[in-house]
Amino acid sequence: MRKFSFLIFIFSFLVASAFLLASNAQAETAGLSVNTSLVMLRFEAGKELEFSFSLKNQTKLAQKVHLTEKDIALGDENSLSFLDAVGGPSSWVTFQENDFVLPAGASKAVNGRVKIPALQRAGNLQMLTLVSFASANEEVQTGSKVEGSLGVYTLLTASDAQNATGKLERLQYPFFSSEQAQIIASYLNTGDVQFVPQGKMVVTNLLTKQSDQIAFENHFVFPGKKFSFSQTLTKLSPFGFYKIQATFQDGNKQLSEKTGLLIGQFFLPAVALGLLLLAFLFTRLWHWRKQNSTAVHGSD
Repeated sequence: MRKFSFLIFIFSFLVASAFLLASNAQAETAGLSVNTSLVMLRFEAGKELEFSFSLKNQTKLAQKVHLTEKDIALGDENSLSFLDAVGGPSSWVTFQENDFVLPAGASKAVNGRVKIPALQRAGNLQMLTLVSFASANEEVQTGSKVEGSLGVYTLLTASDAQNATGKLERLQYPFFSSEQAQIIASYLNTGDVQFVPQGKMVVTNLLTKQSDQIAFENHFVFPGKKFSFSQTLTKLSPFGFYKIQATFQDGNKQLSEKTGLLIGQFFLPAVALGLLLLAFLFTRLWHWRKQNSTAVHGSD
């Protein structure tokens, strides 16, 4: 379980950070390259951990390199933001050199240390080493100057992290629908590891008793965060009356579900019209029987 969640953790960051990695690819083509975009370390309170990665100057000019460490803040909907190191895990990181010049065509190993406080609570922590570079020769013409940045992630994962629990908090849907309806399931990761909850939805037409099963997309959810899984129902009848049952399975294979009712936009008017028609027929029948009863008594 721990191995699986750790692999999901790695995969999640690679996917969620696609925009930054794309910019890295551009930087690597134009200036510097890095031998890895991901450094993985096992969390140990009170320990000093070492890590390294290699930079290569692919240009014909010497490059001034500056290293900056950033905290990574995770939000709901798997949003990421990068913060300056102010008491966060990135403030535990030191490098042998934060500023240096890398000659044209040369490679250099960047060595860093992460000193974890002794009283630090175990958990999954994320940092980013931002590598900024610019041509060292100030006299280079503007059109020929090379500059940019790329990122190397440092991930600290707790060895005892194994609680992959979660729950379906909310099921959102329109009360009335036409032929389509968007269903949104808000899922909360209540554990200490990231995982991909397996979700599905059973839609039952309560009038015809026909049921359809639809799977929600697969997407990781970070610990303590929410993610909204969305699915659009199509080919609904505006006269239909549906039951929606959404079920999710967490990383520990525990189930969480919620149900709701979806009503076609013409269902209630149709029911009201039907009731009026029945009331009309009942009234006509009642008057007819009353007239017949009067006629019978009159003949007597």
